[in-house]
Amino acid sequence: MKRRSRWYAALLAALVTLTLAGCGYFAPRDPEEPGDAPPRHSPTEPESVLYNFEVALEYKVVGAPQLSESLDPDFLMELDVFDSNRLSGLMEIFKPEFERANRDFLSLRVQGNDIDFKFRTDVVPVDKISADLAFCDNLPYELLIYPHGGSITDTVEFIVGEVDLTLRSVTNWAILTWTDYDKPGDGVRHETYGYYMGFYSGLAAPGDILK
Repeated sequence: MKRRSRWYAALLAALVTLTLAGCGYFAPRDPEEPGDAPPRHSPTEPESVLYNFEVALEYKVVGAPQLSESLDPDFLMELDVFDSNRLSGLMEIFKPEFERANRDFLSLRVQGNDIDFKFRTDVVPVDKISADLAFCDNLPYELLIYPHGGSITDTVEFIVGEVDLTLRSVTNWAILTWTDYDKPGDGVRHETYGYYMGFYSGLAAPGDILK
């Protein structure tokens, strides 16, 4: 009988400890990230910047410094009219809001899943017009969210769009402007990366993700 009493006392103590910890033991946690920094190309050419951005996004939290490096200090994302109308007229997102939105997108939308992100420069190449300025118009991009450690054939969500990019070189190349568009296509509505950045920017977000 004493043995059972000690067992109940130990169980009660454990439950009290969990309660005092804020009941967070069973709450969703941020996914654990790999410790290694993402692969990086020296940003001496526009194409290297796009590669660095892709890989940084795929590495999620660990890739945040590299993603930030890929963006010019004056970085500006512009949303298309369709997405803007769903986000209370939000049209522009500057670098600090974009980086915060991307963190929330990774934590709240991607969660423990993996990402595969690609700019389709095989379809639309970068047009370098001078030693310090380059453009990419109607560049398709694809962002696949799929189960951690799984296959992209088991995609959880397919995010797709087109972007007009301006890149400039000051010391290194970086993305200066990103104008995001819904990609016309197969009759299936997919969200754009720009919509999610607008939603999670917190500047004009509705109460829930719209579909």
